[in-house]
Amino acid sequence: HGTHVAGTVLGNGDWRPGDTGTDGKYSGIAPEANLVAQDMYGYFTISQANRDAVRSGATISSNSWGAGYFGAYDATCRAYDLHTRDSDGGSAGDQPMVFSFSAGNYGQYGSNTCNPPSTAKNVITVGATGNDKWGVSSNTVTGFSSRGPTDDGRLKPDILMPGHQVAAAQSNDGNSNSGWYKPSDGKNSYVFASGTSMSAPGVSGAAAVLTQYLVEEKGMDDPSPAMIKASLINGARPLSGYEYPGNVQGWGTVSLVRTLFEDETHKIYRDDQSVELDTETGSDTEPYWFMVESDQPLKITLAWTDMGGTTSTGKALINDLDLEIISPNGTRYAGNLFDSGQSAVDSGTYQDRLN
Repeated sequence: HGTHVAGTVLGNGDWRPGDTGTDGKYSGIAPEANLVAQDMYGYFTISQANRDAVRSGATISSNSWGAGYFGAYDATCRAYDLHTRDSDGGSAGDQPMVFSFSAGNYGQYGSNTCNPPSTAKNVITVGATGNDKWGVSSNTVTGFSSRGPTDDGRLKPDILMPGHQVAAAQSNDGNSNSGWYKPSDGKNSYVFASGTSMSAPGVSGAAAVLTQYLVEEKGMDDPSPAMIKASLINGARPLSGYEYPGNVQGWGTVSLVRTLFEDETHKIYRDDQSVELDTETGSDTEPYWFMVESDQPLKITLAWTDMGGTTSTGKALINDLDLEIISPNGTRYAGNLFDSGQSAVDSGTYQDRLN
C-alpha cells in the first residue's frame, strides 16, 4: 500500500531488474520529486510526525488513511488544521504544510461517510473517480468513494482524482500484493489498486507539480497551502450528472492543464497573501477589479487557512470570510450560492457560515 501510493505521487516509471517495458508509462504525477517516508504506526503523536516531516524538507503530506466517526470534527482534525499553518511549533515562524487526505471508501453507505482527518477544514479531501478501466469512466465517481457532508454541514470531498484500478509501483515484498491484479506488461514492477487511498496521492503529486510551477515560473517564494488548495479547486473540471458543487464530487476532478496553463482565452490571476482583516466586527473588505467580456467565463476561488476549530461546539469554522461578485450593473453573486452549477444572484441575505 505504501509503495503503491508513493509511486503514484512520484514514481519515475523505471523497471525492476529483469523487467522491461515502456519507460515512464507508469510514472507518478510528479516523477522524481523528493520523498520523506514515514511509518504512521511508528509515531506516538501527530505533532511529532508532522514536525519530523517538515524538518526533513517536506512541504506536502500525502495521507491515505482515516479513522474515527463518519463526518466528525475531532481532535485529529483540529491538529491537522493547526499544522497546515505551522507543522513545527518548536521552531520560530510558521512551517506550513499541504495535507491531502483520502475521503474514505464508504460511499456505498451513502452521505456523511468521510472519515476524520479528511473532515478537517484546511486539508484537501480527495474522492475517487474511475480510471477508464474495466468499464468505470473517469467521468464517474466510484461507488466506494465516501460522500459528505460533514456533521456540521460542510462540503466534502474538496476534489476528485482517479482512484479505481490505478497502476503504480509494486512492493518488493510480493506477498503484500497477493491477489492484486497487474497490467499485462506490469511484470513484477507495477500493480493495480483501487480506493481513495489511490486518489489522494494523485492530488499530492499534482500539488508538487503546482508548487514547482508557481516557484519556478511565477516567482512565488513559498506558495501557501491555501494557494495550492484554491488553485487545484479553481482548475478542477466539474463532472456532469452530479450536483456542483456537491458532496459527491466536491468541486470536480483535478485538471493540471486548467490549473496551470494560460492562453489568449484563459487567463489566471493568483494572489497569495496574509491580510489582517477585522474578523470580529466583519467590517473589513478586500476589493479586486477585473475586466471581463460578457461572453467570457469568470471563475473565482477564495480559500484560507482557518484556525483550528473547537471539537465540542458543533461548528468547525472560526474565521468567516465571504466572497461576493458585483457585476457592472450592480447585480450581486454570493460565493457558494449555486443554481444548476452556476453562481446564483444573491438577494443580499445569503452568506455561507460553514465553508
